[in-house]
Amino acid sequence: MVMIPRYFYSKPSVRSINIIRKNRLLHDLRAKVSSNAVLVYSEVPNKSYIQIRGPDTVGFLNGLITSKLLPTFVKKNLTTIEVNKDLAQSDRANEEAPLFEEKKGNWGLYTAEGIHGPYISRFGLYTAFLNGKGKLVTDSVIYPSPTIIDSNTPKKFSNYPQYLLEFDKDIINRMLTSFESHKLHNKIKFEENQNIKTWDFVLSFPGLSKNDPNPWMSNIYEPLSMMKSTEDSNEFTKSFVSSLFPNTNNSILGLYIERRTDSLVEQDGTTPQFFRIITTNDVENIFDDFNSDAFPFTFEKQKVENDYFRETRLALGLINGTEDIIPDNMMPLELNFDFFPNTVNNDKGCYVGQELTARTYSTGILRKRLIPIKFAEPLTSEIRSILKQSEKLPEIDIESATEDSSTNEPQMAPSPFGNSSTSGTMRSRKKAAGTLIASQEHYGIAMIRTEHFKNLFDTDVPAQLYIKLDTEKIMIDAIRPMWYDHWKTQQ
Repeated sequence: MVMIPRYFYSKPSVRSINIIRKNRLLHDLRAKVSSNAVLVYSEVPNKSYIQIRGPDTVGFLNGLITSKLLPTFVKKNLTTIEVNKDLAQSDRANEEAPLFEEKKGNWGLYTAEGIHGPYISRFGLYTAFLNGKGKLVTDSVIYPSPTIIDSNTPKKFSNYPQYLLEFDKDIINRMLTSFESHKLHNKIKFEENQNIKTWDFVLSFPGLSKNDPNPWMSNIYEPLSMMKSTEDSNEFTKSFVSSLFPNTNNSILGLYIERRTDSLVEQDGTTPQFFRIITTNDVENIFDDFNSDAFPFTFEKQKVENDYFRETRLALGLINGTEDIIPDNMMPLELNFDFFPNTVNNDKGCYVGQELTARTYSTGILRKRLIPIKFAEPLTSEIRSILKQSEKLPEIDIESATEDSSTNEPQMAPSPFGNSSTSGTMRSRKKAAGTLIASQEHYGIAMIRTEHFKNLFDTDVPAQLYIKLDTEKIMIDAIRPMWYDHWKTQQ
């Protein structure tokens, strides 16, 4: 990245030597970034964590989530997946295959897809938990814990894999119950840990232009996927964390690099990078220790309310826990999880909710998807309260200059058994274009029927969305999703 001269990695292996040579980018960017690099941060409320460890932890989690945590596997039962040792050994003959022992040591996370193939990481992984019908219970971030393993790490934390799983507080008891019901004979221990603080932060370089190479690609994403062993991954993470937060290493319990915006990072050199960091509860402000000297330019720090980050996520069409979605109501592909790296894996084998997810993926039949929206006028607190307290999700309708609304409300034929004068006035109700899922002051997210995408995103005069609220209309502009071009190639 533009920031760490040693590329966050003090002991590069032969496998990563070519990527380190790209560090020349630092010199090229220094003049362009100048002095207006920005760090914006906020503490995140309403988060709690389940701490899980033990020799069977990885197999147990692999049978519950949509992401793939093991390279090769055989199905053991409906909820548990176990590594096939013979196949795993044969994979290791391939230099690109990660090296790790599934049940021994706190080795991190297997990540199935990267620029240089599968890799081992000690950064968090965005994933999802589904119910038996394939509907989303909640999204989550899985953090290898502690972030860094060294000689001071207690044996009980280094002997076996250990993770922290992030959830909103209102669903933590349900997840604990689910873990207990799926535990069976797995050798694992898990418990809630509320003594953790959660922080969002974003690093941006306004001095760059859209056509500049995005520094995150060559300085984080590429070298990260070159970490094929536990040792390399741990060393990479250690250098990264100690460079940014040199005095609080022991207080950092996990770090997540936002990867759902990968497509934006690839296309636009100005795209900022979002992070989430979790710390021990005694940390007053983790960013008091932020090391600006790690960058070849000065940094401006801005503390904001967490609504800033929620609004930013909604503007990108991203969710964050049960604050934004109703559990058991939507499929992960409707939420575009198939367009996020390492979030829904289609060749990992059985997991809870896999059958419907796999069937939807293979048939390609998905009639609605989540998109970001912007309100024509900022929502007042009163309107937001009304929308939030609605017994059902508010419906969104569509107006189009090229569409005759009468075609959507066909008049029914007169009944031969009734009064034709009254029967002829009956009309079938126009089907709503979608529903409002979550909203903030300026932005929101909406589940919109894909049949309307052409009128929303591929016309000179886009159709207008609106919510009818009593006697007024809340006018809405649809935002072209970052995955839209990819989606079009699949149609």
